[in-house]
Amino acid sequence: MKTKKRLSIRSKIQIMVMAIIVVALLITSTVSVISMLRIRSQAKDILKAIMERNLSNTVVNKATLANAELLRYAEYTTALSDYISELYQSPQKYKPREVLPPQPLIITRK
Repeated sequence: MKTKKRLSIRSKIQIMVMAIIVVALLITSTVSVISMLRIRSQAKDILKAIMERNLSNTVVNKATLANAELLRYAEYTTALSDYISELYQSPQKYKPREVLPPQPLIITRK
C-alpha cells in the first residue's frame, strides 16, 4: 500500500497565495494588453486628426499668403495700367525723354 503524504497547513496556504498571485498577474497582464491595444488605436486616430488639422491650417495659411501676394501684384498692375493709359491719352503732360540703346552685357570672371 502506498502511503499518502499529507500537506501541512503552511504548505496549503503557500500554494493558495501563489495561485492567487499567478491569477492576479494573469488578469493584470490581460487588462494591460487590452488597454495598450485600445490606447494604440485611439492614439492613431488622434494623431491622424491632429496631422490633418495641421496640414489644413498650413494650406489655408499658404493660400492666404498667395492671395495677398496676387492682390498686391494686381494693384501694381492696375496702377501701371492707369499710368500707361494716362500717358497714351495725354502725352503732352509728360516731358520727352531720350532713350539710349541697350548696352551689351559684360560678364567678368573672378
